[in-house]
Amino acid sequence: MSPSRPSLPSWLPRLPLPPLPPFLRPGAGAHSPAGAGAASQPSGAPVPLAWPVPPALADALRPLLSRLPRRPPQWAACALLNRLWWPRVDAQAQQALCGKVVEVQVDDFGLCVRLIAHPGRGLQPAPAAMPATLRLRARAEVYWRLLQGQDDPDTLFFERALVMEGDTDFGLQLKNTLDAVGPIWAPAGRG
Repeated sequence: MSPSRPSLPSWLPRLPLPPLPPFLRPGAGAHSPAGAGAASQPSGAPVPLAWPVPPALADALRPLLSRLPRRPPQWAACALLNRLWWPRVDAQAQQALCGKVVEVQVDDFGLCVRLIAHPGRGLQPAPAAMPATLRLRARAEVYWRLLQGQDDPDTLFFERALVMEGDTDFGLQLKNTLDAVGPIWAPAGRG
């Protein structure tokens, strides 16, 4: 394999995104009745998706998920972010983010994903031996809202819903990049 090619399997980034299952459609989910929120949205505006996992299920899954190997969730996160986020990051910001390990902890599921960016190859799982430059810690629902642009990183940080530890200059640079790119996934409004 040449050094310029990503180490992700060649078929993984090209997988078509499947249609949303019914429980992930706008207004559906564990915390809102069907159709909730759709009437309050302006016509044509993105309709935020409710977090589909009840807290009791997350609590039940945590002991199992925290024992699983880290690599599969890291590969999945890399594939998703390389498809939806990394191409939208400008070249200068990509260079600035390269070579630094970001550790993303999902507290309610007991998951930890370590990512590193490489020039020309995008995001990849970070080697376990490399120390994290920045650690982000939050519940899955907080990341879900962040992905959709429902909350901005500053608000989540000041509410202590999102905890950042490590290099604050790099954290600010990452936050500014997230702000510049905008929501990673904002579903289109549906009637």
